[in-house]
Amino acid sequence: MPSPIRSIRRFLLSLAVASPLVIGTLNNSRVALAASTDPLPNPSMACASLTLANLQAAIDAISTDINGPATQDVNSVPSTSAVATAWLLAAQDERDLLISARDTLVKLRDTLVAPQLQTESFVTNASVAWSIHEYARSTIDALQRAEYWVLLSAVDNKTIPPRYSYLAMVQQLMPRVEKLGADGGACYISLYPPIA
Repeated sequence: MPSPIRSIRRFLLSLAVASPLVIGTLNNSRVALAASTDPLPNPSMACASLTLANLQAAIDAISTDINGPATQDVNSVPSTSAVATAWLLAAQDERDLLISARDTLVKLRDTLVAPQLQTESFVTNASVAWSIHEYARSTIDALQRAEYWVLLSAVDNKTIPPRYSYLAMVQQLMPRVEKLGADGGACYISLYPPIA
């Protein structure tokens, strides 16, 4: 009859050998299950839209509004208005905030995105993805404040250019920058896969 101590040793030895294998299998199963239920796509899909071309397209769209309707708005303020200075300030503040929004994205492009994309076609660095998300939030803030001023300018100055600028902001600029920020957030999260 085997000794009880020998049986206990064998049992403990078998646990020591088998436990890492079982635990590793359980962990791999949990990771695989988490990955299969993850609502975000893998990083190559989640980050694919974070390209220099998409960032430049957002910058160009804001520049088009600055150089077109926003500048026309400043130039169209009626000089016969009793409070021309106040309404001119609305148009100028709109344009200045659009310039601020554009400059925020230019800074993002020049300092973070362009250096990483020298070697890759889209962002794959978590800190750059996070920065895109955050810079987009700052840009949206400036665009929303510009929207406030363009609304005042359109109503108070009763001219056409601020109406075009308003439509450009709400139909093109804000949705484009919001998507850029959302994609930056999705990319950031996807670069840290779920484990449970």
